[in-house]
Amino acid sequence: MTNNSTAVSNVIPFRSSKLLLVEQGGEPFVPMKPVVEGMGLAWQTQHRKLMDGRFASTVTIMVIVADDGKSREMACLPLRKLAGWLMSIHASKVRRELRDVVIAFQNECDDVLWSHWNKIHAPVSLPVSTNFTLIGTTIGSDGFHCLSAVIDGKISRLDKRAKQSARMHIWSQVHKAFSVVSAQDIPAEQLDAARNFVAAYSLEGQYLPKQPEQQFNVVREGRYMLSFNHKGEQQITQIPENAYVLSSQEFLKGIAHIPGDIPITTDDLFQFAIAAMNNLRLRSQSQVGRAKA
Repeated sequence: MTNNSTAVSNVIPFRSSKLLLVEQGGEPFVPMKPVVEGMGLAWQTQHRKLMDGRFASTVTIMVIVADDGKSREMACLPLRKLAGWLMSIHASKVRRELRDVVIAFQNECDDVLWSHWNKIHAPVSLPVSTNFTLIGTTIGSDGFHCLSAVIDGKISRLDKRAKQSARMHIWSQVHKAFSVVSAQDIPAEQLDAARNFVAAYSLEGQYLPKQPEQQFNVVREGRYMLSFNHKGEQQITQIPENAYVLSSQEFLKGIAHIPGDIPITTDDLFQFAIAAMNNLRLRSQSQVGRAKA
């Protein structure tokens, strides 16, 4: 825990609450009392856990100048740590009438604050010729949201109550597998490994019934891919006739030639280019933000 000087807050409406966002050393911080009370939880209990738990080393005490002009001392958490803290709240253990609100905060709160931060802090434009690497940095919020999207797809078949429990369980396994407190701290070069870990994670048992073994009849004229899941179980997947199994380098090499070794339509290639540029933009924003911090 560290102490810092006075900071001016920005007020961000979220549902029926008013959350605060402050800047310190070029990094966004979130005063935690409005977040806790916005979820309907008792501040004294959560404050004690915050100051004594695993997030204690990241807490900064700031004197906040609120929109009413009054100064108040508040415990603040870096915005990059907020998602991890939110996931430490077990919705199944709070009062039933608060569960939907808690889950809404866990799913949306950090996105709203991050969007507001990006609006008031336009990213620095990097020269086109600038070369940079993400090796040695972490996946940050962008990588976290990427993993979160994979998890959402994996748990989409579950009922509402099981979804939250399964999401918390998978995040816990990700933290253990990559030895991090928050998924945002996973090294950037391990993003693909983390994504594959989540995609391969099995939800059988308490979340999904065990799937009956199926006899897969492989016909002679089909195309199939043989793979093994994280349990070592054999899986056979039929591959469409127009599909390719390529490494990223093989894919880039294939589309680099004219007309190209890979029969991809102009529209699809254009969409791929847009997605690639957007990905590079997000990565550059993340790097600039961490450089400022």
